[in-house]
Formats: sequence, C-alpha cells, structure tokens
Amino acid sequence: MMRLLQTQYQPIGLDLGADCIKMMQLEPTGGGLRIAAAAQYYFPADLPPDAPERRDLAIKAVRRMHHQAGFRGRQVVSAVADAELVVKTIRVPEGSPSDIEQAIAEEAAKRLPFDLATARVEHLDVGRVQQGNESCREIILLAVPDQDIAGDVDLLSAMGLEPIALDVAPAALFRSCERFLLRDEDRREVTLLVDIGSTATKLVIGHGRELVFIKVFACGGRDINQAVARSLDLSLCEAVNLRESLARGLPAEDADQPSAVQDMPQEVMGACEPVLAQLAKEISLCLRYHAVTFRGFRPAVLQLSGGEAHHPLSIDYFERALMMKVVKADPLKNTNSSAVDIGQSRRQPAPCWMLSMGLALRSVILQPAVLVGGAA
Repeated sequence: MMRLLQTQYQPIGLDLGADCIKMMQLEPTGGGLRIAAAAQYYFPADLPPDAPERRDLAIKAVRRMHHQAGFRGRQVVSAVADAELVVKTIRVPEGSPSDIEQAIAEEAAKRLPFDLATARVEHLDVGRVQQGNESCREIILLAVPDQDIAGDVDLLSAMGLEPIALDVAPAALFRSCERFLLRDEDRREVTLLVDIGSTATKLVIGHGRELVFIKVFACGGRDINQAVARSLDLSLCEAVNLRESLARGLPAEDADQPSAVQDMPQEVMGACEPVLAQLAKEISLCLRYHAVTFRGFRPAVLQLSGGEAHHPLSIDYFERALMMKVVKADPLKNTNSSAVDIGQSRRQPAPCWMLSMGLALRSVILQPAVLVGGAA
C-alpha cells in the first residue's frame, strides 16, 4: 500500500543515466502526490559512457539543478549503475527458513563473480515453483561489490547530496507500476515492463505487487543510434537528431518532399532492425521462461519506458515481433505535475521519468526492502 509520511518533502529521486540525469522530488497532498521539483540534464550525444570528464559534468549539473529547480533538502535515493549490478536467478530446495537461507548463501557463493565478503548481496524469494517432480524456491539474487557502492556514495556526496539509500533500478522501475495496483483484483495483474536505457535494457515482471522476474541486457538506445550512424554514414549526434525528428512526427507521405526524405523512416528502420531484433529475441526468451515457470500468469501488454519508448518505429517493431500490445509507460499518471517542466506536454505519457519516479517513491510505497546499499 502507499503511505504519505509526515514530513512535507520526500527524498530526491536521482536517475544517473548514461545519456541523461533526471531528478524528481514528490510532495504528498492529501490522498495524492504532487511533483514538487523536477529537472533533467543531457550529456553531449557524442560523449562516450566511460569518458573521464563525465563525472565532473554530472557533479556540476546536479549541483546546478538542485539550486535552480527548487529542490528541498539534500536527502537522495539513487540507483547503482547497471554495469555494477549482478542479477542471478537460482533455485533452492524447500525447507525451514534457516535451511533456505543456508542454501541461498551456498548458491550465491557459486554463482556470483566475486567474494561475498566484499559485496552487498540481497535476494528476493519469488516463491514455490516446480522443477521436474519436485517443488523448490525461486530466488533472485541482487549483488553489488562494496567498492562500487563506496564509489557511488562518494559521487553523491561530491554532488552535495546526502544518500539515504542506493536502490536497484529494476525494483525502482517496478515501484512506478506498483503504485497503481491497489485493488484486491489487482493481485493477479501481470505487469511486464521493459526499460530501454542508453547502455542497458531492464525487463521486470510482476504478479500483483510482487516482483517475480528481473533481467538486464547490455544493449540499449546508444546501440540503436550507433547502428543508424553506421548505416547512414552519420555522426552519432546526427543519428540522434534524425531519430528524434522522426519521433516528433515527420510526415510519411508528402508530395512536396524529395523521395529521399519520404524514404527516410524506412531507411532508419532498416538500420535499427538488427538491434531491435536482438532485444526482441531476449524479451521473447524471458517471456518463455516466465510462461513455463509461472503457469497461468500471462502478460497482455508490454509497457515500454526509457528513451526508446518515444520512438513509434520501435514500438511498432516490438508489437510485430512479440505479437502483443506495446504501450508507453506512464509513471506520472494521476500525479500533479503542474508546477514543474518535464520537457514535454503533460498530456502525454512520460516514459523517460520511470526510474526517477520509482526512486522518488522509495519512502512512499511500503514494500519489502530491495536495498542494495545505504548511506555510509
């Protein structure tokens, strides 16, 4: 359920993306939520994700946004980077709680690529599943090395913020969906969310308010933009601008346009298709695993979030490839955003704000902790 805390302002939800930084702060208002402050900063499109100057740019941008956009306080909830998070699904025998905990620890030591004594490891017990003729527990392991957590905390401190929690992005994304699942009949609602970020794609599946499946792919919007740049002999910035212009609605048919311009959507789609096909294959494999593991739970709709959700060509491709309805995620639905500028019309879904909203909700929605790290 949702709780509205006594303090007026909630911690800031900070999404430190590879191509964009988003900050959001919520304010409880009676039975609802108001966005008290929001801001975003885009890195230069041609700046590599591992560029050394990225850290300084991020620190300056966050300090500037905090000062100029009306954020209150310095408490923040952020997420560990996708590259830092290790997600593994394991199965352990049924048993007493202590036996299950011991089995999880033993499996984690085998499956995780680092010494457990040097990392923070949490787990989600998804529940009982069948494996052949035996029942067992399905467990999602979530692990981050201690040195990465320390680096994240140092970065947030350099930004002038006070980190009170480091969340995992898949859990925060699901939280943005979970806040709409308040009725008893929602307990069997199957949520399928695919977030295509710049350098990674995250897929989460929930049954009612329970998160049951997580997968992270090292492929994202930057790969799609790079494919367009290579295919059409463009710079990365030109490829990004071209795709954004098409997303804003370039007419498909116009007698006054040269044929090359009319054909541009098809050329761009052809360049995008290999990467989109790779993502569609990964999504299909996840859906197949989910269907076999959790019989009777089938998602009817795929919610798409992240920057790629603004591209109609991508949505159309996934609908054809996956043979299911695909819609833009709408994390700001039923939220008063009249006091902030979110960079687009408030009448349209804002799928790019999915993660920052989920992080901002960390202190509002009551749920089992999926905390990977806390403030030092």
